[in-house]
Amino acid sequence: MHSDHSLLTLPKSLSTWLLGCALFLAAIPSVRVSATYSACDIFFIAAVVVGLAERFVFREWAATATLLRVAIAYGVAAALLGTSYLVNEMESLFSPVFPERVAGYIDMVKLPKGASAYFEGARRGQEFPFLILMFNATVMPLAVFAVRVQSPAEFRFLLMAWTAGSLFGAAFAVAFCNGLIPGRWEWSWTYLKRTHGLTPHANMLGMHSLLAFPGLLLLLHEARSRMVAAAALAGMGLAWMAIGYSGSRSSAGGLFILLVVYCVMRAPNRPARYGVLASAVLVGAVGLFLVDILATTLEFRHGSAFLRLLTGSFGSDTARDMINSVAMREAAESPFFGVGYQVLRISHNIYLQLLHAAGVVGLIGYLIVIAVPLVLLSGSVARGPERVMCASLFTAVMTVGLVSWVKSNPSEFSTAIVFALFVYAGVALRNPAGFDPLSGRRL
Repeated sequence: MHSDHSLLTLPKSLSTWLLGCALFLAAIPSVRVSATYSACDIFFIAAVVVGLAERFVFREWAATATLLRVAIAYGVAAALLGTSYLVNEMESLFSPVFPERVAGYIDMVKLPKGASAYFEGARRGQEFPFLILMFNATVMPLAVFAVRVQSPAEFRFLLMAWTAGSLFGAAFAVAFCNGLIPGRWEWSWTYLKRTHGLTPHANMLGMHSLLAFPGLLLLLHEARSRMVAAAALAGMGLAWMAIGYSGSRSSAGGLFILLVVYCVMRAPNRPARYGVLASAVLVGAVGLFLVDILATTLEFRHGSAFLRLLTGSFGSDTARDMINSVAMREAAESPFFGVGYQVLRISHNIYLQLLHAAGVVGLIGYLIVIAVPLVLLSGSVARGPERVMCASLFTAVMTVGLVSWVKSNPSEFSTAIVFALFVYAGVALRNPAGFDPLSGRRL
C-alpha cells in the first residue's frame, strides 16, 4: 500500500512528459494532425528524440545486462521476421503465387474489404505491412528506452496517462451512444449498434477499454485514499460500458480472462494459485450455465459485446471460419516462410496470420516478442517492492497474448506502445542500481 504521493509523481524529464502525451493519445488514435500522422505519432517521435538528447547531455549510456539480453532477443526476432520477408520477396520475383478465388462465397457472406480483395486474387506488395509490423514489434520496445523514466512512481505516471486516454475514449463512446454528442454520426453504430468512438474500428475501442483495467487495478489495490479507490471502480464501470457498446467479443471475453489471471498472479504461492484458478473455472462454468438459461429474460441490448460473446454472430463467424480455413490451407503449403506479409490482417487469429504470412520462422520471431515482457515481469511478481504493479502488467500481457487468438491486427500502434511500456518496466525493475536501465547510477 502506497501513499498517494509516493504512488504517483510527476516526471522530471521532458522526454517522459512527451511519452505520457503519446500514451494518452495512443488510446484515441482518431485525434490526428493530418491524414497520415496521428497526434500520438508526433509525440512519440518527439519523446524518443528528446530522450536521446537528454541522455547525451547526462552521458547515460551504461546499459544493464538485462537490457542487453532484451536487445539480443529482439534482434533475433527481427532477424527471423526479416528472413521470412526476404525469402518471400525473392520467390515473388520468379514464381508469383495468388490465393485461390472463392467468388461464390463472397456473394453469400459480406467480407471485410481487405479479405474480399484477398479472395479475388488482388494482392498488394508486402513491404508496407512488413515494415509496420517490424517497427511496432521489434524497434519500438527498444526505442522507448531512450526516454528517461527515473523511478517506479514516474512509470506509474506513464501507465496512468494511457489509462486516462482509454477512459477518455470510453467516456466519449458512452456519451455518443446515449445521444450526448450532437452532430456526430457513425455508420457502425447506426446500422450495427457497435461504436468505434475515437478509434478507427469498434474492436480497437474494445481493446483500449480492456487495457484500462491494469492501471485501474493498480490504483484500486495500492492507493490508500477511498476516493481514489472509488474513482478506480467508477473507471472500471465506464470501461466495461464502452466494451459493451463496441460489441467486441474478444474484449468482453478478455476482461474475464484478465480478472482471472490477475487473481491468480496475486495469490501468495503456487498452491494458492492453483486453487484460485480452479475456483475461477468452477464459478465461470456455473455462471455461463445460469446466464444461458436466463439469456431470454435478461434482454441484452442488441449488438452488445456480452450478447455477441454468448450467442455469436452468424455472418461474422461464417466469414472468419472461411478466411481462417483458406489461410490454414495456404500456410500448410508454405510452412517454413509463409506466403508473404501482404496477407496480414486477413484472418481473425494473429498467430495464424503470422504462420500464413511468415511461416514457422516468422511466427517464432513474433512469439519471442510476446514472450519477452512475460519473462521479464514473471520474475518480479513474487519478489521485490513492486509486486502488485508487476502482477497487473503481467496480467495485461498475458491477456493480450490469449485474446490474440481471435484478433485480426498484429501491428496496432496503440497496443504495441503499451507492450513497449511493459518491457521498460520489466527491465527497469531488474536493475539493482536504480530504475532507469541506462542511467548507470544509483537513484
